[in-house]
Amino acid sequence: MIAVIVAARWWRRPQRASESLALAAIVLLVVDPLALLAPGFWLSFVGVGWLLWCLPHGARNMFKDFLGAQGVATLGLLPLTVALFGQASLAGPLANLVAVPWWSLVVVPLSLIGAAFEALHAGSGAWSWRLAAQAFDLTWPLFDRLGGSGIALWWLPHAHWRAVPLALLGALWLLLPRGVPGKPLALLLWLPLLWPDRALPVDGEAEIVVIDVGQGLSVLVRTSRHSVLYDMGPR
Repeated sequence: MIAVIVAARWWRRPQRASESLALAAIVLLVVDPLALLAPGFWLSFVGVGWLLWCLPHGARNMFKDFLGAQGVATLGLLPLTVALFGQASLAGPLANLVAVPWWSLVVVPLSLIGAAFEALHAGSGAWSWRLAAQAFDLTWPLFDRLGGSGIALWWLPHAHWRAVPLALLGALWLLLPRGVPGKPLALLLWLPLLWPDRALPVDGEAEIVVIDVGQGLSVLVRTSRHSVLYDMGPR
């Protein structure tokens, strides 16, 4: 995405932000059409789209802009994260406050410098990679502690597909400029994310699922009103 936008700037073709984002998506899909099926594709482009739409142009206060970007990304991508992975992380925004600036400004540049030196001469980039590893290790205990905490993952049921556009509409409503009335009501549009799509069989039909539990087989029989799990146990 970044390479396409930089190439467009070098080409000296004036483009709006939305056009640059669309051009990056087209180039990526030409190179890898199956990227459309990857969750990372949607999270990346939707996240950048949220940032372009919500954040003001021109630098103001760097710290406030950074916090605003984290808030927009967290709030805007939460519905997609829940829909794609069935989980949300309450520790993620806290980890990003450290990970995004530290890795973007220190770890990743040192890694790229090491790769550039390594391309010129084998072994010449080892010093940069060691510094990148040391910078990585400085923050890892914090992320390890957050990952093991009770707020690391919040598992949610697999919602119906209609819940996703409703939740995105709720996020759009919440991220509208200040003064827009009724913003607390936007949270009601997120409630369908908590309503699982059970996909029960219709009356008169049954669904049979054979589950390999590692030491044998279990059989789950579901009807429109009942579920029966049959398992003889390890012996």
